[in-house]
Amino acid sequence: MEMEMEMEMEMEERMCEDKDGDGYGDPDTCVDPADAGPQWVGNDGDCDDGNEYTYPGAAEAESSLCAKDEDADGYGDDDPINGVDAGADCDDTAIDTHPGAAEQEDGLCARDRDDDGWGDEDPKEGVDLGRDCDDGDANTHPGAAEAQDELCAKDGDGDGWGDHDPPVGVDPGGDCDDTNDEVSPDSGNIECYDTLVLTVTRNLSIDAGDEVQLIAEASGGSGSYDWWWEPGESLDSSGVSDPFAHPERSTTYEVSVEDDVAMSSAAETVTVHVSERPLDLTECEVWQMGLDIEDLDTDEWEYEESGEGTCQAKNADPSALICNVELYDARVAGEIHVHGVSDGEETDNDWHGLVWGVQDDGPFYLFSWKGEGQTHSDCGDTVFSAGMRVKLIEGWSDLSCDALVGDFNNNESELLLGPGDIDGGDQVWKPEVEYSFELEHAPDGSTLKIRGSDGLDTEIFVADTSILSGRFGYFHFSQSNACFERVWTQAND
Repeated sequence: MEMEMEMEMEMEERMCEDKDGDGYGDPDTCVDPADAGPQWVGNDGDCDDGNEYTYPGAAEAESSLCAKDEDADGYGDDDPINGVDAGADCDDTAIDTHPGAAEQEDGLCARDRDDDGWGDEDPKEGVDLGRDCDDGDANTHPGAAEAQDELCAKDGDGDGWGDHDPPVGVDPGGDCDDTNDEVSPDSGNIECYDTLVLTVTRNLSIDAGDEVQLIAEASGGSGSYDWWWEPGESLDSSGVSDPFAHPERSTTYEVSVEDDVAMSSAAETVTVHVSERPLDLTECEVWQMGLDIEDLDTDEWEYEESGEGTCQAKNADPSALICNVELYDARVAGEIHVHGVSDGEETDNDWHGLVWGVQDDGPFYLFSWKGEGQTHSDCGDTVFSAGMRVKLIEGWSDLSCDALVGDFNNNESELLLGPGDIDGGDQVWKPEVEYSFELEHAPDGSTLKIRGSDGLDTEIFVADTSILSGRFGYFHFSQSNACFERVWTQAND
């Protein structure tokens, strides 16, 4: 009003034509009041008298300008004709497009058609890009699903979870029914997703110094996957589905995939076998078997400097040295033997052997080989026979002597093969004799071959297939100077 009064005072002696009827006169068409017509005004402030949306103060948010505000959003056109002040409106044809339209995105001249505070991520040319993945739906924008605020998702029912099957361009969330606020992952309703399935190539083989690409594929769930491999030291990346591996020795990697949207996960293992490269046995772990016999020592493992050989030095409670390499349709080979003792001492004659199919908990296979038949202190009246046997042991805790090495079944173990079931199974191991072994763990059973420098040559087939994969290791029970050496793995062809 003040601007109008000033203009009218200045123009008391003249009248200017107002062709567009916006209340402001054309400064180029002014006459004496006596010559003015009915559509003439007492000011000459119009910068475009051919456009009713252009005059001083037309853009209320930029009232000091003579600007064009065709869409009446309070901001002047930022690209007007000559003579008209430029405003800040990047699209003067749309009332929902102007500086500050997207309240959540300060500093932008963006379009917010659905008035949710976020600008359209795909606007017309000249308009700033916002982050709204569906600017036609106020329930769809970044953070709409509060439980998944990292997504630009649709939350139609306001339960905090995004629609699992939204329109193209919108992030899928975890809500199986986005029309019902009582159905969400919080309520355990995730049945709309197929089961997450992880598929890998379980065995890969390389020569020492080479590398190989590990491949894992996921299906099911929402399709939004996060990957993790470990151990990661010999990988070029731990957070992808297909890293390159360059292990120095045979290594089993665990890959896990998580789908936070479908609230599901899966894990598998992949073993890279490095041909004829012995394992570092210092990286294997000693597992106790739950027996504490008064007359026996705690085990004591002595390692070669290279780590490629170790001997258990004490007459000790039963335990196993478990290597963290998994056999699945693969084989392990190496050497076992018992050192002799010093002159004047008796040679020990108890058990050593192999374990395989080892999981964190649960059953495993045990091949035990005894040097002489006898009873054993703290093991009751059982006479333990000499020679070879294979047992399926139910677990690792609180095992008895009978469960481990008795030639019969009990609640803790099952005898799969006794000395009489094995060709040459009644033969005993001999001190100072080197025995090579090759153990194959395959889907159709396990095969153990043992050859000795004393002429022993036997092959043991275990038909049981209840354990399809697992780690392996060396077993001893009350046997000092029992040694495990030059151990390497290989995938079956």
